[in-house]
Amino acid sequence: MSLSRQQESPALLHSETRPAPALPRARQEGRLLQGSLLSAGMLVVMANASLSPALPELRAAFSDASDLQVRMILTLPALAIVLTSPFAGWAADRFGRKRLLILSALVYGLAGASGYLATDIGMMLAGRGLLGMSMAGLMTCVSTLVVDYFSGASRARFMGLQAAVGGLGGGFFLVLAGVLAETGWQQTFLMYLVALLLLPFLVTSLFEPGRSGATRSAEKLPGITAPLWRLALFTFLMVGFNQAVFNLVPLQLPFLLRTRFDATSTENGLMIGVLALFFSLGALVYGHLGTRVAHIPLAGASLALMGGSYVLVALATESAPVYAAMVLCGLSLGLFMPNIQLMLANGAPQALRGRLMGGYSACLYLGQFVSPLALEAMGTGTATAVVWLNLGFVTLLAGAILVLLRSQIERLI
Repeated sequence: MSLSRQQESPALLHSETRPAPALPRARQEGRLLQGSLLSAGMLVVMANASLSPALPELRAAFSDASDLQVRMILTLPALAIVLTSPFAGWAADRFGRKRLLILSALVYGLAGASGYLATDIGMMLAGRGLLGMSMAGLMTCVSTLVVDYFSGASRARFMGLQAAVGGLGGGFFLVLAGVLAETGWQQTFLMYLVALLLLPFLVTSLFEPGRSGATRSAEKLPGITAPLWRLALFTFLMVGFNQAVFNLVPLQLPFLLRTRFDATSTENGLMIGVLALFFSLGALVYGHLGTRVAHIPLAGASLALMGGSYVLVALATESAPVYAAMVLCGLSLGLFMPNIQLMLANGAPQALRGRLMGGYSACLYLGQFVSPLALEAMGTGTATAVVWLNLGFVTLLAGAILVLLRSQIERLI
């Protein structure tokens, strides 16, 4: 099946790749089920945002630890996601999505909250490593269940809604973490206990789609065809590249604003808030047009939009153009992320969805993990504006290539 046919008839594609009986609509699209999926996805967003405001206090509390060890409190979960997401995908296909999701939520709550009791850096890092493993299971299972439960336009809408809620939730959790950090760095770790409160809803509202676990384990897995390999490779590269480039914003924008415009911490926060707001708006827009636009040209246009926003930041002589750039960057990201995920989802056979979504999660966090290393190699400390300009032009070029070579790419995947 060609990509254009996939795009024009996602409901047909879903029926071809999913031999299980159709799910009852009332169960498939019930509010409680959707709320449970959105809440489980928000746990990952919360984990990324919850500790940033408390880092200075953590540095003081573990004064005997090295700077690298303190930074690993934030980065170790991402590394654990990269390493364990493929295994989480295999387990989701082999043993069932719901079972792994519930186990992951339980470990998430306990491992995340263990930081409240940590008395040394070793205990802290062990808990963060387990947290990352549980996040790999959560991301993989939530993404796979969304693909299992929804098809066609409803799948695109829910993926857009999921990205939009995640963007808004990230800002909310940053504020909440800052408030909790005022009472002591330990308090921020109590946020993770919300996962335990969600367990009853996950158990009662979610269901295992398709075949039973026993039947699934007895069946021979379908082979991964060459087009599916190419589709997976393309989407993995796209999400990894996008996240590596986007990470320049949280890593370097505050430094650029302070150096060039003497911006305050409040203004830095407003810039990121504008980006988060328009990310959510872009994702909501995608939820309504996702089945009416082709994946590759939209991905190209989104990358070009992000590249243009970076060029605007590099050339800005006052703060107003930077605000405009954050609007463009947020819209770009909101359109790009659900688009690439839906592209992979529409081509994923049910029996392999866990593995493919696990690989997607791994590449997403691999891009985030590699980004600061690549930026350091590019010399961001001495040429910040030049780095923004160079990355902007590279991303613009990548987007233009996708648009211009759409037909050739579609024939390959």
